[in-house]
Amino acid sequence: MDALRIIYPQAHQYLLGVAPKENWVKDYFSLHVCCDVILNNICKTFNSKIAIARELAIISMLEVIRTSQMERIQIRGQWIKPYDHTLSPVIKEIVDKLFMRASSWRSTWNREDAYQVSGPSGQYVVNMREFTCSCRLWQLTGIPCTHAITTINKIGKNVADYVSSYYLRSTMTLMYENVLYPINGMDNWPKTSEVGFELAPPRIKRQRGRPKKLRREKPQVRHHANGSESLRRTFVLRCRRCRQDGHNRRTCTNDPRVDAKNRSWTEFTAQ
Repeated sequence: MDALRIIYPQAHQYLLGVAPKENWVKDYFSLHVCCDVILNNICKTFNSKIAIARELAIISMLEVIRTSQMERIQIRGQWIKPYDHTLSPVIKEIVDKLFMRASSWRSTWNREDAYQVSGPSGQYVVNMREFTCSCRLWQLTGIPCTHAITTINKIGKNVADYVSSYYLRSTMTLMYENVLYPINGMDNWPKTSEVGFELAPPRIKRQRGRPKKLRREKPQVRHHANGSESLRRTFVLRCRRCRQDGHNRRTCTNDPRVDAKNRSWTEFTAQ
C-alpha cells in the first residue's frame, strides 16, 4: 500500500475507502471462520442453477428451487455415505497436494511445542499445541499448511487429526441429514380469506430493450508503453475507407485511391 500510494495515489485512496481491510486483505481476516476465500463463486453457482426458475412467478419459482434443493440434498447425502476417509473429498485432495510439497521442508524441534521449519521459500515457526504457523495459512483455513504437515510427519501423527472439524466427513454427513419434505401441489393448498382484502401484484415498469440473461464480462484494460490505459476490444476495428485494420473511417489518414488500386490488383490476382 505504501508503494501504491507513491505510484498511484488515486488507487491508494480508492482501496482505503472501498471496504474495510478485514474484508479483502488476508492479513486482517478473522481466524475463527477457517476460510481464506473472498470470491462469491457460491452465489454464481446457485444463480446458474435457477436460471430457468427466475423467469417464473414468485410461488412457482420457489417451488422449483425447493424441489431442486430437495433432490440435491438426497443425492449428496447418498453420495457421502459410502465414502470412508476422515476428511471430506475436496479437503483430502488439498491435503494430498500439501503432503507432496512437505518433502522439500525440514522440521527442527525445540524440545517443547515449537518447531522451526526450513525449506525452499524461507523459514517458519510451527506451534503444535496452539495449532498455529507463522505463515498464518493454518489459522486462516483450518487446514495444516506445508510447514505444519512437515512437522506432523516428523512426530508421526495423522494429518486429519489437525484439520478443523468443519472439513471432516462426519460434519458433511451431519449437514445432509436434514432433509426437505415433499408437499402437495398448489391446487391442494388451503385457501383463506382472513386477511380481509385482495393482494394485488406489484406494479412493474418494463425497461427498454431485451432483458439481459447472460453474465456480463468485465472489461479488460490494455496498458500501453507510454503509461496510458485503454479498454481491450474484443473485435477487430476495420476502416471502411481503406479497408485496413486498427482504425476507423473518421481517423483514417491513408489515400483511398492507392488503397483501392492495391485492393483491386489483389482481388484480380486472387481470382
